[in-house]
Amino acid sequence: MEEASSTPPAEAARSVDSLSSSGRSNDGLRMIEHDDMVEVWNKRMAVSSGEPSLDGSALASDDERAAFSDSEVHKGVVATEENIAKQVKGPSSDALEVECEAEAHARADAALEAGDHDHEHHHEDVQVDQIESKPVEDGWEDVLGSGHLCRQIVTEGRTDKKPRKGQYVTVRIEDTLTHVDNYPELTFILGFGMVIDAWEMVVLLMNEGEKCKVRASSRFAYGAYGSREDPIIDANQDMEYTIELLSIGDSPTFTTMSFEEFAEFVEMLKTRGKHYFNREDYDKAVYVYKRSMDLRDIGDEDIPMKKLFSVVRSNIAMCYAKMGEYRTVKEEAEAALDLDPSNVKAMLKRAQALEKLNEFEDAVEQLKEACDLEPDSSHITRELNRVKGLLREQRAVERELYKRMMAGLDDPTVHRNRRMSFQMRYLMLSFFVVMFAMFFHFLFKMFREG
Repeated sequence: MEEASSTPPAEAARSVDSLSSSGRSNDGLRMIEHDDMVEVWNKRMAVSSGEPSLDGSALASDDERAAFSDSEVHKGVVATEENIAKQVKGPSSDALEVECEAEAHARADAALEAGDHDHEHHHEDVQVDQIESKPVEDGWEDVLGSGHLCRQIVTEGRTDKKPRKGQYVTVRIEDTLTHVDNYPELTFILGFGMVIDAWEMVVLLMNEGEKCKVRASSRFAYGAYGSREDPIIDANQDMEYTIELLSIGDSPTFTTMSFEEFAEFVEMLKTRGKHYFNREDYDKAVYVYKRSMDLRDIGDEDIPMKKLFSVVRSNIAMCYAKMGEYRTVKEEAEAALDLDPSNVKAMLKRAQALEKLNEFEDAVEQLKEACDLEPDSSHITRELNRVKGLLREQRAVERELYKRMMAGLDDPTVHRNRRMSFQMRYLMLSFFVVMFAMFFHFLFKMFREG
C-alpha cells in the first residue's frame, strides 16, 4: 500500500472535491443571511418536519431547514479550513488535553454502562485510555464491550502515532454495506461532534496509516432518523465501513486566531449544532454549542466576541426549551443577555421560560423590551398580546380568590358562630364562679358551726 503523506489539513480538505467521483453531488455553497450572523449552508436540503427554527419561528420551507449532515461535514470544513489552517501550530495545548481527559473521565463510565440500552447515547468523549477493546471473533475487537461497535485491523499503521481530540485528521471512508456513505479523503477535527460517533471513536484508536473494518449499530451511526441526504440509509440502520487514517494534523490555536477566523470556526460548529437540533438530538446539539463556548475566554471589552457567544447561548436556550427544562432556558437566555443586552432571540427565549414558569408579569416586561427593539415584528407583538392575556387571566383568578377570602370573613354565619362561642364561654365561666362561691360559703358555714 502506498504511504499516505501527512498533508496539512487545509490541503487535505480541499482535496474533498474529488468526492464527486463517488457518485455524490458536489454542489457549491451559498450564503444565507440570518438575524445573528452569516451562515454557510449547502444547497442540499434536509427533510422538513415542521419544527420551529432556532429563532422560534415556524419554518416555511425545507430551504430554511438546510444544515450540514454527517455526510456533508467536509463542505463546512472546506469553507473554513484555509483561514483556520493558518493558525495551526504544534500538538494540542496542555489546556486542551487536560480538558479532553476531564471530559472523557466524566462521561466514559456512563457511556460504557449504557451500552445495552435501547436509547441512543453518544460517546464523543470516550478517549483511547477509556476504551478496553475485547476480542470477539476472527480478529474483531468489541470496542465498548457491548457489541454495538466492533473493528478489525486490516493494515497495521506505519507509525505508533495516535490522534487526540482537538487534532485534525484526514481519513478515507468506504461504506461497505449501503455503498453511498463514501469519502475518498475527509478532513475533520476530533472531539467536536463533526462526524458520526462510530468514525470518531474508531479513529481515536487507530495509528497513523492504519486501515480497519468497522461494524457499528445505528446508535453510533445515523440513529433513529437515518440519513436525510441518503435515503438508502434507513432509520435504525446498522452500518459497516472500512476506515483508513491517512494523516494526523495539528490542533488549531484558538487563542491566537483573529476574530474573523475564530468566528468562522464557531459558525461551522453552529451549523453542526443546528443539524442535531433539526434531528431532535438536543443533547448532542447542546454539546456542540458548549464546545464552542469553551474554546476562548471573553474579554470585558471584546464586544464582537460577546455578541458571537450570546448567539450561541441563545441557541443552547432553544435546545433546553425543546427538552422542557425551562429553568435552564431562563438561565441560558439571561447569560446570553448578559453578553449582549440587545439579543432579541434571547429575550424571546427568556420570555418563553418565564411564561412556562407562570411568571407572566416578568414575561410581559421582557416582551415589551423585545418589542421596543423590533417594533415592526408582528411575531413579537402577537406574543406580547397573548402573554398579556395570560396575565389578565392570572390576575382575575387572584382577585376571585381574594374576594372569596374576604367573603368568608364577612359571612353572617361566621359572626353568629363567633357570638355563640363567646356566649358559651361566658356561661361556662359564670357557672364555675357560682360553684366556686357556693363551695367557699359551705366551708365558711361549717367552720362557724364547728
